Amino acid sequence: LVDQNLSWDKAPTDYNGNFAYRLKTSKTGLLKFYTNLSSSSMDLYEPEIANPETLQPVTVSSDYVYFNTSYRELLSEKWGLKTGISVTESKDFASRSEDSRKEKVRGKHGKLVFDYTHSDRINVTFGGEVLDRDARQNLQSESDDFTQDFRETITAGSVSYTHLRAHETRH
Repeated sequence: LVDQNLSWDKAPTDYNGNFAYRLKTSKTGLLKFYTNLSSSSMDLYEPEIANPETLQPVTVSSDYVYFNTSYRELLSEKWGLKTGISVTESKDFASRSEDSRKEKVRGKHGKLVFDYTHSDRINVTFGGEVLDRDARQNLQSESDDFTQDFRETITAGSVSYTHLRAHETRH
């Protein structure tokens, strides 16, 4: 059996908040906002594997932020617009005795789409989006320090055309 008597320096804490808001900008327009924030942490002492009588400090923490907004509007009887952006960031930290790990990830996403409705059978949609991700990780120990960076950006565009034909059945 595993000993469940933990020696807490700081008991686990967690804070979380959400906010959402919608705004009608016109007869056909809608602007939406959403955000989420969270933070958690804990500190305790764990026995060393080689020497269970010796306690070593352990710390774990995490912070997270997410935000997005979107907008849609009928520009005219035949033209429509949909757009949005989102941003995410997370920071994580963990340490045990002399070893630690930090990680930070940030992401951004943007999208813009126009659509044109010629008739109930012909619709054209075109637009594009950008995704950007940046990650950084740092590992430290008594004898080593390692940092890794990663960045990625993706752009994409598309055009689609739909032409539906009515199928008629005669009896």
